[in-house]
Amino acid sequence: MSKTILYDNTTVTPDDSQATTNGAWFDFDKRLASNPFSSGDAEQFVNGTNTGTILNTTGGGANQTDGSNNDNTAGYSNYSLVGFGFSEVRNDFPKLNADNGYTLSFTLQVIDEQNTNEDIDGDGKNDRAGFSVSVVSEDTSEAIEISFEEDQIWAQGIDPNADAASFNSLIQAEVVDFVTTTQVNYDLEVSGQDNKYYLFADGELILDGDLRDYSAVNASGLQPYDNSSQISLSDRTDDARSIVELSEISVTNPSATPTDLLISEYVEGSSNNKAIELYNGTGSAIDLTDYTLEFYSNGNTTPGTSIDLSGTVASGDVFVLADVDADATILAQADQTSASTFFNGDDAIVLKKSGTVLDVIGQVGTDPGTEWGSGNVSTQNNTLRRKPSINSGDTNETDAFDPSTEWYGFATDTFDGLGVYRGNITAPSDTTAPSVTTFTPADDATSIAVEANLEIQFDEDIVKGTNGDIVIKQASNDQVFETMNVTSAQVEVNANTVTIDPSSNLDPLTEYYVEVSSGAFKDTSENDYLGISDTTTWNFTTAGETIAIRRGNQILIDDDSDGTTDRTLLYGSGSGEDQYLVGDWDGDNTDEIAVRRGNAIHFDNDSDGATDSTLLYGSGAGEDQYLVGDWDGDNTDEIAVRRGNVIHLDDNSDGATDRYLFYGTGAGEDQYLVGDWDGDNTDEIALRRGKVIHLDDDSDGATDRYLFYGTGAGEDEYLAGDWDNDGIDEIALRRNNRFLMNYDTDGRSDRNLVYGLGNAEDEYLIGVFSDSMV
Repeated sequence: MSKTILYDNTTVTPDDSQATTNGAWFDFDKRLASNPFSSGDAEQFVNGTNTGTILNTTGGGANQTDGSNNDNTAGYSNYSLVGFGFSEVRNDFPKLNADNGYTLSFTLQVIDEQNTNEDIDGDGKNDRAGFSVSVVSEDTSEAIEISFEEDQIWAQGIDPNADAASFNSLIQAEVVDFVTTTQVNYDLEVSGQDNKYYLFADGELILDGDLRDYSAVNASGLQPYDNSSQISLSDRTDDARSIVELSEISVTNPSATPTDLLISEYVEGSSNNKAIELYNGTGSAIDLTDYTLEFYSNGNTTPGTSIDLSGTVASGDVFVLADVDADATILAQADQTSASTFFNGDDAIVLKKSGTVLDVIGQVGTDPGTEWGSGNVSTQNNTLRRKPSINSGDTNETDAFDPSTEWYGFATDTFDGLGVYRGNITAPSDTTAPSVTTFTPADDATSIAVEANLEIQFDEDIVKGTNGDIVIKQASNDQVFETMNVTSAQVEVNANTVTIDPSSNLDPLTEYYVEVSSGAFKDTSENDYLGISDTTTWNFTTAGETIAIRRGNQILIDDDSDGTTDRTLLYGSGSGEDQYLVGDWDGDNTDEIAVRRGNAIHFDNDSDGATDSTLLYGSGAGEDQYLVGDWDGDNTDEIAVRRGNVIHLDDNSDGATDRYLFYGTGAGEDQYLVGDWDGDNTDEIALRRGKVIHLDDDSDGATDRYLFYGTGAGEDEYLAGDWDNDGIDEIALRRNNRFLMNYDTDGRSDRNLVYGLGNAEDEYLIGVFSDSMV
């Protein structure tokens, strides 16, 4: 084989075109558009200076400068820079002849990569990446570009025009999930004989597909695909950028025609699945009379097994020797079998002709312990296939053996390509459906904000399916709250995360479960997510009414009724003249704060601490008491003013009285409470006199029920709220900083909560408070 090093960070710098005669690192647009001799070779870069071995494509080529995106590219070519941008062939540049085959090798670490996640063709896949490697062969129709994100590698396909004579843009085609942020040795093998490319990572095949003809790109200006024999390592798009480190760039061309047999495939699988494949590329048939395969065990220098081969191998064909007890698939390809003791992963194998060594796997006289190599590119429990650039065997049986140098590795019991030279070299297909790693809210979570989005995280990147629904249902009666088609804007996909945005807030203190159609999402290998069809996989309960303390202009909110502050909202002045009211002013199922100052009520609809609207109602005099309730059952709270025993109800929040209610005496001893006492979704009035609470279920001004609770002493404050999520408001009694909650309106305390300090300056508020209150 012939290996040409284009860049080695231990000896040369990437932007010094004088450091190697094999090719100059260049910025593509500058290469043909400027005179290189006017200001020196280094000025061929967009921003100029070399800073070492790190190549940054933020500026378009090999530099670390402004961090911006642009559409320049950089790489190597067989053209020299002469004159005013004209070029001539460099005879010392490695041959990129796809028919003969060649391999571009590079060591790459993606340090940082960013892209716009642009979906050009509408298939749900990102079509832009911050770093790409492309090769254009001597025949420009035999090219391939590989794009690198931080967690994916994919090949650039084409988006053809209607006449297929040209194409609009490059798009994502074959893809593999792969972490690129560590240093990896990549081999991009180009084979024009089968019109294929193969990408290996540390010796393991991860991606393969057809070569492309990019020359018909429908774009203005110079393109990196216009000229033959060109290697680009950067990216030509202003939609992405990256910082990468390249440690070596080289091209390997196959050596001269083989002069004898060589080992082309090695199978060391489970049980007796052992086989050796030999390849005849000499151009003539070979009689095997003088050939033997020898197996050396446990570091011995004499073979434990020697097998004489028999038969004839035609030119271009292979010969397979297998264990007689191997799998039927192996035996179907075997030209010769043997009952002799075969090899294990720590045994050396030698091919000889008339006693002369032709090829070796392992190292005779050395026991490696368990294997040579590591991972799939090792001699134990793996299949090894010879790299196409290797046309002659290793004739030194005692030198060190590293399988990654000349071999590609495959998993245990991979023998589907046995019997054909380089047969069935295909990246392992992904047949595993994506699975969920995290639900947000988590399954069985409680106290979830009613305005919260839902989120699903998968174990791999996913895209939307062509159809399917996400359905949110109430657990109590299976009633559908909302159905969202996966194709709608309410469902967003970003890498491995799905965000679901219901069109309206959820109901407070309600248990929900979520269903997801099978096939609503799929991974990049087209494997469908199986979906959720039961009531238990993903369910959660929203937050209900909780307690908040007003201290000055601070609202201390306790989301989960555990007696501790979870969030703080600043609103109003906190002066004594301010009265704080809580209500759902905009019908979004979330309560917000309003501040009453005199007869002006300042509403904060989005809980950001700023007034959104102001209502003038009542006189604001000391005799007026302001009450909040949903008086007409429209799911939006309104104001009422109590003056004496007359309650002025404003059903539509326009500042005018719509109805009058006469209730109680209006004496100073009377406290008026608001709640939905009968679960009809309409609030009513209750009157507390001492420890007796008079409940008016139908807002007719007459007492329907009596409740005896607490002592009625001055130290007791009575509050109303739905404490147990049953849709019916109940009474709580506050005594200093203790809350005695009565769930079933029987006058007995069902739960005690300690919250706040019980200071005289503390005011206690009840509501379903939003997570956005900060």
